[in-house]
Amino acid sequence: MQGIYLRSGDARQGARTYFDDLRVTHGPNSERLSRRPRVEVGRIPPFRRGSPRVVVRGGDINGTALRADQLAVTVRLGQPIRGVVTASLENPHADNGILPVVAVSTWGDHSGAYRTVTPDAPAGSSELSVPLDLDPPASPGIYHVIIAAAAEKEPSHVASGTNWDVGAAVWGNEMDIAAWTPDLIDAAMRYGSVYTPWMDGRRQRWRQDIGAAALRIRVAEALP
Repeated sequence: MQGIYLRSGDARQGARTYFDDLRVTHGPNSERLSRRPRVEVGRIPPFRRGSPRVVVRGGDINGTALRADQLAVTVRLGQPIRGVVTASLENPHADNGILPVVAVSTWGDHSGAYRTVTPDAPAGSSELSVPLDLDPPASPGIYHVIIAAAAEKEPSHVASGTNWDVGAAVWGNEMDIAAWTPDLIDAAMRYGSVYTPWMDGRRQRWRQDIGAAALRIRVAEALP
């Protein structure tokens, strides 16, 4: 084995780790191997099991009905974005874990662009009701509201893509859910789960499998 990183406990509290025996060897190229490779992000492979999953089932935004196969609405510039979204959640974690769910808008200041849907979703299958009452974007364009669920301690950890072991949420980097690329957002809309950039407990870029769904908001100067 070359390169060891261990962490024990759960999302609530760390725990000591004990070994009956542990042998570590030093190889000639260990310095090169100790550098963590750049990780790929995007769709979670089909063989991956045990990932949270979020799927939008319906709802209404500014008078436009949502369906599982129709997750885009058009609103007029300056018009607040209001409505309710219904979604299903699969939480594969045990009852002693924590799974906050947040709704993140992709405009405005990232640290203020999320709302807590629930601070801790129940294990197994559940239904979510996500109320939206959002100030509109300042300019026309295509924006998104992302509903995300991840095994972290606080909703701010989920919205900022920060592992709970770091401490306070860290904002203003590519890990913020509000900063997701179009490819990540498309994966969330199609699959309900994604691998996304995440800040690990050592403040390094890693990836995390989370449940996520997205709504596309088109802001136009005038409605057709």
